[in-house]
Amino acid sequence: MPSSAKLLFALSLFALPVMAGCGNDGEAVRSPSTGLPKEIVIGAAIARTGYLAPYDGNIAAIEQLVDETNAKGGIEGHQLAIVKADNRSDPQQAPAAAQKVIEEGADVLLLSCEALTAAAAAPVAEENDELNFSMCAGEPGYGPPYTGHLSFSGNPNFLS
Repeated sequence: MPSSAKLLFALSLFALPVMAGCGNDGEAVRSPSTGLPKEIVIGAAIARTGYLAPYDGNIAAIEQLVDETNAKGGIEGHQLAIVKADNRSDPQQAPAAAQKVIEEGADVLLLSCEALTAAAAAPVAEENDELNFSMCAGEPGYGPPYTGHLSFSGNPNFLS
């Protein structure tokens, strides 16, 4: 699959559930015709520092896709934005990072590549009715049935 197709697939994993109306119902201004927020905010509560930072560095692909999507007019005219918080590669810091991006208006959350750290942040997302995705966690402990029905991973190993 060409890299642009991979990027489009990755965004569809994160943006389509928001487009289906599963995002934050907070104070975001919504478009009356679609129910979507005028700006769809992706909250990245990931490792920017520490041992997980190289793995969570794949946020760069999402940022590139957001830029390309916005340059083409967004998703059905809705621009995308990314807000980030550093969990410092520490499962004890992960809930605070998730809360920070939610407070900054995240409609959907991206969490770290390690199941332990992602699973520590997932309950905060679940409590706020936020879809949350680990960008690549494949080991047990993250996602249904462990962290709730709103937690998912794009890693195929997760599904087995």
